[in-house]
Amino acid sequence: MSRKLPDVLPDGDYVIYSLIDGPLGIGSIMGATDRVPVINPSPGFYPQKFGVRVVDESKRSYVITVDGKTTRDDGQLVYASKEEPQKWVITLSRQDSAYTITKLSTNLAWTDRGQERRQDRRDPDEPRQIGLQPLTTTSLGGHSGISPTQLFRFEVPREQKLPSGNYKIYSLVSNQPL
Repeated sequence: MSRKLPDVLPDGDYVIYSLIDGPLGIGSIMGATDRVPVINPSPGFYPQKFGVRVVDESKRSYVITVDGKTTRDDGQLVYASKEEPQKWVITLSRQDSAYTITKLSTNLAWTDRGQERRQDRRDPDEPRQIGLQPLTTTSLGGHSGISPTQLFRFEVPREQKLPSGNYKIYSLVSNQPL
């Protein structure tokens, strides 16, 4: 039984999943311009929480943050930085049970190009930066026609808790119990 997805995503913290390849996060290396790429990381990556805040409910516009940074674009790629936040439109595709994320007042959508293998890539599992490309629609029987590379799920993160028990805490320096 599938749950009904809301047309307007409520404010909250979410793990954003690419429909084709898993959870999104941000890279660990900040560029010279203090920008960190929004990526689809390597397998085994622990999902990061993205803060989603409604800016204008009638336009379904949002600000998306991660790790204290706002998400923005440079025309081709999505990144996180301390710059002024970019406004994004998050739209439900009921047929796909997923959402598209487009730049406000454009048809440029977050795009996970998937497992494309380029000759210049050293490792097939290296993270891929989320791109920004025109929203692609085609007519497919029973589906919206939106490319799966441009569809995302927003899931409330499950809190990780240790089972109850007696734990010893050790110093990272001396490896002795504290």
